[in-house]
Order: sequence, then C-alpha cells, then structure tokens
Amino acid sequence: MRNTCRRIPSDADTPAQGAERAIVQAAGVNMNTWVVGNVPVGHYTFDFPTSIVQGDGDAAADAADADVSRPQRRQQRQRVEVGEKVFFLKARVLGGRADLARNALGLREFRWLARDEVRALVTPRYWAMTGDMLAER
Repeated sequence: MRNTCRRIPSDADTPAQGAERAIVQAAGVNMNTWVVGNVPVGHYTFDFPTSIVQGDGDAAADAADADVSRPQRRQQRQRVEVGEKVFFLKARVLGGRADLARNALGLREFRWLARDEVRALVTPRYWAMTGDMLAER
C-alpha cells in the first residue's frame, strides 16, 4: 500500500490569514488587530434546515467516463452538505476603530460586548457551544 500525503493548496489562507481577512471585510482597515495564533480556540457546528446539494452533471466528465451510466456519474459528482462547522480564532484589537461604511459583508451595526452581554443576545445552544471561548473580563 502506497503512503499518500495531502496538502492544502499553497494559495489557500491559513486560519490566521482567513481571520484577518474576515476582520478587514467586516470592520475595515482602520483597526490594528493581532490574531494570536493559527489554531482555533473552538468551533461551533450546526445543521442546515434542509440539505444543500452541490454539483451537477458535467458533459466533459460524462464523455470521459463512458463505462458508468449517466445517473451514476451525476450522483458521484454531487456533494450533499447537511451542516457547517465554524472555527473561532482568538484576536486582539490593539487600536483604531471599526468602520462599517464600506464593509464587504453588509453589516450595519457594531458593538463591543462583555461576555454576559453576548450571552443575553444568542440562543442557549449557541452559548453552550461558544461561551467558554470568551474571556471573563
């Protein structure tokens, strides 16, 4: 049996780079932030209300794989997504302020909240999965 090694493509973001990009897209470039590490402090998983099917038939792939029936080929190329996993990374704001005027995510409101204030705004299930990631102070 041959050993194989899988790598993330070199043009992909590291978790820290993805977090930095998300901060800039949400709050603009006027905040000086530092993503503490490349390892998530936790994650949140949830199921979609209905499954999402990705992919469909591809004529070029159909022609290249003539020994498999068309429905079988189409089924092989479809991916069903039933939920999502969101990873959280710890970041510090060192200075500056959020600027929502030109954010890429369509956000209209920004709040600095203490841990207990967050708890009052989220569902009990979300809090149970994420509350321990937040600092007490």
